[in-house]
Amino acid sequence: MTNIDLDMEIKTGLYWKVKTEDLWLQSGVFFLFLGTLPFLLQSLLFIAGFGVADLLFPFILIGVSAYYGGFCISKKMPVVIIVSWNFLMIGMLFAAGLISMNVYDFSYDGMWYHQDAVRLLEQGWNPYHHILSVGETAGSYLFVNHYPKAVWTSEAVVYAFSNKLESAKIINWIFLYASFCLSAYTLRKVFLFGWFWTVLIGLMISFNPVVICQLFSFYIDGIVANLILCLLLIVLLYIKGVLSLPLFLVLLSCTAIFLINTKFTALVYVCIFSAVYFAYQWFLKKREAIRTVYVAGSIVALGVLVFGYPTYVNNTLTKGHPFYPIMGEDNVGGVILNTPNPTNFRGRNRFEQFNLATFAKPLWSRAPESSKSKALFTIEGITIYDEYKRADPEMSGFGPLFAEVVFMLLGGILILLVWNRKVFTLDICIGLATLVFSIICIPAFWHARYAPQIWTLVCGVILLLLRTKYTAWLGYTILLIQLVNCSMVAQQNWNTQIQKTQELNAFFSELKSKNKLSVIFEGWTGSFGIKLKENNIPYVPVRNAYSENAFVYFPNVGGMCGAYVVKTRTN
Repeated sequence: MTNIDLDMEIKTGLYWKVKTEDLWLQSGVFFLFLGTLPFLLQSLLFIAGFGVADLLFPFILIGVSAYYGGFCISKKMPVVIIVSWNFLMIGMLFAAGLISMNVYDFSYDGMWYHQDAVRLLEQGWNPYHHILSVGETAGSYLFVNHYPKAVWTSEAVVYAFSNKLESAKIINWIFLYASFCLSAYTLRKVFLFGWFWTVLIGLMISFNPVVICQLFSFYIDGIVANLILCLLLIVLLYIKGVLSLPLFLVLLSCTAIFLINTKFTALVYVCIFSAVYFAYQWFLKKREAIRTVYVAGSIVALGVLVFGYPTYVNNTLTKGHPFYPIMGEDNVGGVILNTPNPTNFRGRNRFEQFNLATFAKPLWSRAPESSKSKALFTIEGITIYDEYKRADPEMSGFGPLFAEVVFMLLGGILILLVWNRKVFTLDICIGLATLVFSIICIPAFWHARYAPQIWTLVCGVILLLLRTKYTAWLGYTILLIQLVNCSMVAQQNWNTQIQKTQELNAFFSELKSKNKLSVIFEGWTGSFGIKLKENNIPYVPVRNAYSENAFVYFPNVGGMCGAYVVKTRTN
């Protein structure tokens, strides 16, 4: 290309359009590497007998930044674009870290075994070489020893570098960024949307309400949602000929191995997606199908036998089942699945429970309460809700407007079947059917965080409506409702977490102002002492609560979320 031709492309905007699209793809790659590589590299260090490396995260950040810069240079982008875009991504990371560090996690499981696992890894626990005893944990040994450890490991790598436990939640934001960037690139490159709709639809797809409710939490279901989305987008981009084979294999391996070691159900999802992809390739190209078997088999084997050794292999060898303690002898799976069930869920099958949960008022409904049916398209139906203050909303878990969205989608599908059934091509039917099967194979898929890909399925149907002239108006209407739906969830959840953080910080300030030594009853949330140290609050830990004086519970930490009690005395 001559300089004159290049000048003409710049003037017509073609040059910048191509470069911008490439930047979206590489930004998604950047964040995917930044989230998955800490686990992959630290696992290799664990195998070699080393603990969590303090400088591993900045080392990876420098490495992926160099990769990104190298890509930009290879495309002969102007220096100003390279520098400004890198600063943009670093700024996004800095903002995510700052927010994560200054907004506490108040969720039950997050404060208990998730934070317990992160702090133990950072303090030297090597899961490849040591099984924790009861006394080494805050009562969380069953879950910390036997649950998948990918997210905990990446979070521990961040914590080791920052020395701030809450900053580890930046991993939530990193995978959210990755899913949004890949979604935007796919919408622009494959579906040919304009930039305005690309951004709006990308926000809808990536800001899954499960993700929104867990951004300030150590819960991992939001990460599962984003990784499933990334995995599906990577495969779609490869099928459409957008990704080269080497980049496809690298991205697929990193994403799938991390996903396998995020949650037990994620291994099931990866196996389902792999089997369907193999069948798809076999139907089209038998030679490609054989390679698919080798690739998928190698990835699953690496994910389970090598990077998943402390979980899947260890569980099988010591407990007789790779999914212990959810399955196997003396498992607690039934207790976990049935504990939150509303009274009227008992004796009903999974589909009946999903119907009750989806069309229920988003209110607390655990036994002895029952779920309460919601009147669709009413003011009360969209204004009375409090489920989204928590990290794990149950009734109408995908937002206060989700029931209305489902109702409208069913109407849209009916329109397509009557007037334009040709839109349901083989590829689309296979994709939708795969998502549906991955959802219904989970017994408690009524619970949003157990099957977060329901949101991806719904977004896929919305895209189908947007791409068809008979239903485009309905698709855009549902899109806007979905964005409002997500905004309502975010407003309630984020405001609640910020308010709770302010209350706890105010109490910390009160403790420090008394200039006395705090006596802390150490309950089962063993990580809470770290918060005190990070806030420069000297204290004496005790194992048994004092009974001679009244105790003062930490705001939003007492009761269900902890057993910490504070008493002050002079030094």
